[in-house]
Amino acid sequence: MPLVPEVLPPDELFEIGRDKVVGLTIAPDQLFAIRKERLLALGLRHQSSYASLERILKELEFSEGIMKSLGCPVFDVTNKAVEETAGRLLELIRRRSGDED
Repeated sequence: MPLVPEVLPPDELFEIGRDKVVGLTIAPDQLFAIRKERLLALGLRHQSSYASLERILKELEFSEGIMKSLGCPVFDVTNKAVEETAGRLLELIRRRSGDED
C-alpha cells in the first residue's frame, strides 16, 4: 500500500498486527531517478511534483512515521532486486514461524 501524506492509511492497517505488515523504503535519490524515468516513459513533464526531490522527501518522512507507529520491520530496497527483497521477506516469515529449513 503506498503511503502518501494526502491519504491516511486505513484503520485496518493498524489493527491487523505488526507481524502481518512489512514496510519498504528506498533512498530518495534512487526514487527520484525512478520517478523521472517513469514520467519520461509516460510522456509527461519531469517537473511534476510527483518526481520532485522535495515531494519525495516529504513522502518518505510520512511513511517512516507510519511504519514506526506500526512497529513493523522495514526493508530498505535501495539497489535491491525484487528477488532479494522477496528472499528477505521469506526469511522473516520462516523465522517467525519457527521453520529454519
